[in-house]
Parts: sequence; C-alpha cells; structure tokens
Amino acid sequence: MIEMVKPQQNLVKISNSIDSSESKTMYFNLKSIKVTWENNKKSFMHIFVDTTGIKKLEEEKAKINCQNIMFASVSHEFRTPINAFENSLQLIKLKVEELMSHLVQLDLDSASIDKMKAIDFSIQKFFKMGNISSKLLMHLIEDILDLGKFEAGIFSLNENEFDLKDLIEDINYLFLTQSKEKGLKFTVNVSDDLLHFTYKSDLGRIKQVLLNLISNSLKFTQRGGSITLDIEQITESYEEYLKFSVTDTGVGIPFEDLSKLFKMFSMLDKHKEKMNQRGAGIGLAISKKIIDSLGGDIVVKSEEGKYS
Repeated sequence: MIEMVKPQQNLVKISNSIDSSESKTMYFNLKSIKVTWENNKKSFMHIFVDTTGIKKLEEEKAKINCQNIMFASVSHEFRTPINAFENSLQLIKLKVEELMSHLVQLDLDSASIDKMKAIDFSIQKFFKMGNISSKLLMHLIEDILDLGKFEAGIFSLNENEFDLKDLIEDINYLFLTQSKEKGLKFTVNVSDDLLHFTYKSDLGRIKQVLLNLISNSLKFTQRGGSITLDIEQITESYEEYLKFSVTDTGVGIPFEDLSKLFKMFSMLDKHKEKMNQRGAGIGLAISKKIIDSLGGDIVVKSEEGKYS
C-alpha cells in the first residue's frame, strides 16, 4: 500500500557549481510518499520532480510582463511632454491668428501692415519647424522603443484598413517644408487609380519606415538635388502588393558598403565623417525588421556619387 504524506510544494533549488563558468541551476518539487510493505513494515519514499522548465517558463513570462509594462510606461512618459509641446505650439498659433485678425481691423499704414505680415510669416514658419521637429523626435523615440521590443520579443503589429491619400498627406506635410529649406525638390508619384482603393496593413509602421528612408535621403542629398517617393502596385504569384520606392540624387553608397546598411548601429564611415556625425545608426535596421514582420522585403540600389 502506498499513500501520499503531505506533499511538499516548496521548491528545491540545486546549483551545479563544479564549473563556475557554466553553473546551472535546477528546480525540483519534493514529494514524500509513505509505503507499507507486505511484512507490514513502513518506510518513506522521497521523489524529486524536475520543474526547471516550468520555473524558467514562469520567469520568462514575468520578464515579458515586466517589459511590456516598462515599454508602455516609457512610451507614455515620452509622449506626454511632446504632446504638451505640440499643444503649446497650436495654442501660440491660434493666439497669433487672433492678434493678426484684430490688427487687420485697425487703420494701419502700409508700412505697418507689411511689417505685420512679415512677422506673421516668420511665426508661421517657426511653428511649422517646431511641429515637424516634435513629430520627428517622436518618430526617433518610437525607433528606440521598437529596438527594445524586438530584443525582448514583444514587438507587435496593428493592421487596419487605410487610404493612401492619408499617408501621402502626412508624408508631404513632414518633408515638403524641410526639402524646400534645404533647396531640394520633393515629389510623390502615385497613380490616381490607387487612391480609390482601401488597403490593409499597419499604416503606422509603413509611415515609420518611409520616415526613416526619406530622412536618410534628406541627410545625404545636397542642395539642388531631388527626392522622389514612388508608389505602385505590383503582382507576384497572383498576389497584389504595394511597392514604395524612395529615390534620391545624393552621395550614393559604395558597393562594398551595401551589406552594412541594415545592420544595427552600423554607420558608413565615409558618410559619418561628411554629413551624418550625429546619426544613431538604427533607422534602416529597424526598418528592415518592421518590413520583415509585415511579410515584405526591403532592398537598396545605389551608385556612389549619383543616387540611392
């Protein structure tokens, strides 16, 4: 006859310290069993049940939960001051518009009116710069947070239906002014037919990748050059896809450096010295991870001194 006697639920931890460089910890549940033999003698049997896998799984689950909370908290903490900054800019813009509207009603001479218009133009220009900068800063923060999410294995997508028109409007808003200030021509080419369809994917992630690609083109294209975003529909294996191409007339990339582009924290020495001394070297690597997650592909073609 065998009967259970107060099963021990406390975990037993055993460390193998024979080789400190490869020490291994194992976890067991200890169970005690009372055994009655044929001659009526009694004894106890102690069984160790290996629960190392379960323990590690619980630890990993707790770690992932902690990381989820951390990223959500950090993301919130970053967004709060940036949102406050954007709201402040909007408030300043409204107050300036109210003031200008009031001044227009006054009987001012032509010189005062011209001066007022010049001030208004300057304020509007600085407002756009501040608003764009805050959005690009938030974009950089998203890249950094996504890097941590990829490393933690908790990166996720949010796929919904969207219109290309909304995407193009956002891209134009962010880059038309910057391109103009640097003396570059920025163009978006897309067929009118494509604007009538609705697409399903993670619009935020697509926009994030395009921001990275176009920002790179801005860095490495000299005054007088051009940047073009082409959007087209392609068919492969009876499936239809959208293809986004960002082309610039910048400094180009040497053939031997093309393989370095999508590696984390990789910056090309030649470009770093010339134009991009403050780059973090994560934008293209994050872009590739995002595109891979979306089931797509990202490639680069370039000729040094001519285009990318």
